[in-house]
Amino acid sequence: MRRRLLLGLISLLCAVALAEGATRLWLRIDGRGYERAAAERAIGETLAAVGYLTAGAVAERDETGERRGPEYELQPYSGYVHKTVALRTAEITALFRSGTEGAYVVVAQGGSVAAGFQGRGLPMLVQSLEDSGATADREVRVFGLSVPGYKQPQQLTQLAYLLSQGCRPDLVLNLDGLNELRISSGNLDSGLEPGFPSQGQWGSLLTGQGAGGTELDGLLRVHQAQQEALELGNRFLERGDCASALTGTLALSRMAHSQDRWARAQTTLIDSRTERLKSRGAVGYKAKPEGRDAVLEAVACWKRSSLAMHQLCEARGIRYVHVLQPTLHDEGSKVMTEEERRGGVNDEGLHPAVVRGYPLLREALSELREAGVEALDACDTFKEVPQTIYVDSCHVTQEGNRILADNIARMMELPERPDRNSDPTKNK
Repeated sequence: MRRRLLLGLISLLCAVALAEGATRLWLRIDGRGYERAAAERAIGETLAAVGYLTAGAVAERDETGERRGPEYELQPYSGYVHKTVALRTAEITALFRSGTEGAYVVVAQGGSVAAGFQGRGLPMLVQSLEDSGATADREVRVFGLSVPGYKQPQQLTQLAYLLSQGCRPDLVLNLDGLNELRISSGNLDSGLEPGFPSQGQWGSLLTGQGAGGTELDGLLRVHQAQQEALELGNRFLERGDCASALTGTLALSRMAHSQDRWARAQTTLIDSRTERLKSRGAVGYKAKPEGRDAVLEAVACWKRSSLAMHQLCEARGIRYVHVLQPTLHDEGSKVMTEEERRGGVNDEGLHPAVVRGYPLLREALSELREAGVEALDACDTFKEVPQTIYVDSCHVTQEGNRILADNIARMMELPERPDRNSDPTKNK
C-alpha cells in the first residue's frame, strides 16, 4: 500500500513537473517567456488599477463618515477638479497675491498621465532645468495641477483662471493628447458634447450619489466587481501562485477577466448616468453624432487651446512648453511586451480614435511650432525601449517617467543630468 501511494505521489509530481516545463516551453516558443517577478508585478498593477472607483467621482463616506475614494468637486471654469489640485490652486494664488517675489514657479498641467509624471518624472526635469541655469539659482516651486480626465479646453480655462488671479509662473508645462481623442469620441458617441469634460467624472458630479435605486444598483455592481478583483489578486500573491508558470499564467488570466468585469460594470454605470442626464435635458447632453467627427473636432480644439495658452503666456513673459504625450495605442510607437499587450490592449485592440487621431495631432503640433509654440513631440519616447514601460494604455512605470523626463529635457535643450539613472525624488 505504501509503495503504491509513493508511486502515485511520484507520478503526480512528475506530471506537475511535466506540465510546468511544457507551459514554460510553450510561453518561450510563443515569444513571451515567464518570470515570477513580472507576473507578480502585473497582478500588483491590476490591484492598483481597481483600487479606486473611477466611475464614482464624488467621494463616498465609510461607516464612520470619513470621506474615501476619489475626491472631485465641481469647478466653475474647468468643470471639475480634484480636491488636492483645488488646494494647490489656492496655494499658488495665495503665493502671488502675497506679492512675494523670488521663487522660480513651475505649473504642470494635463490629465492622469501628467499627474503621474508630476510625482515621478517632473523632479528630474526640474533638476535639468536647474542645471541649465534657467532658474538663476532661485528657489524652485512646483505646482502640479494635472487632473485625471482633463482634456482641452480644461487646461486652457484652468490657466486663464490662474492668470486672472494674478499668478505669473515662470514655466507652464502641458503634457496631453490622449484624453482629447479618447474622451471626446466617447462623449459624442454617448450624446455629450465632445468639448465637455469626461462623461465619467462630469456625469457623476451632476447626478450625485443620491439618484435612487438605479444609481445604487450600479454602484453595488461596481463595488462587487472591485472587491472580487482585490480579493482574488491578494490571494494569488499570498499563496505564491506566481512561483509556477502554470499557476501564474492561470492567475494572470483570471485577474484579466476580473479587471474586465470591473471595467464593464463602471461603463454600465456611466452609461446609465448619461441616459438619465440626457432624459433630463442637462446642458451638453443633446449632442447628435450624425454628421459630426469627434476626432477632427478634438484635434482642432486641442490645437486652438494650446495656441491660446501660448499667447496668454507669451504676453506675460511666461515660458509655455506643450508636450504631446506618448501612448501605447499610438500605432508603431513602441514594440509591445506581452505584459503591455495584456494590460493595455487585450482583445479590444487599439482604440480607433487614438490610432486615427495621433497622426493628426502630430500634424497640428507641427503647425503649432510654425506659429511659435514650443511644441514637443514625445510620441516615440519608448520606441527603442524593449522592456515593459506601460502599465495600461497610457500610464507608465517609474522607469518610464524617468525616460520621458530625460527626453523632454533633451527636446527643451537642457543639459543631461549627471546621473541619468538616479531618481531625485528618493532624496526628498
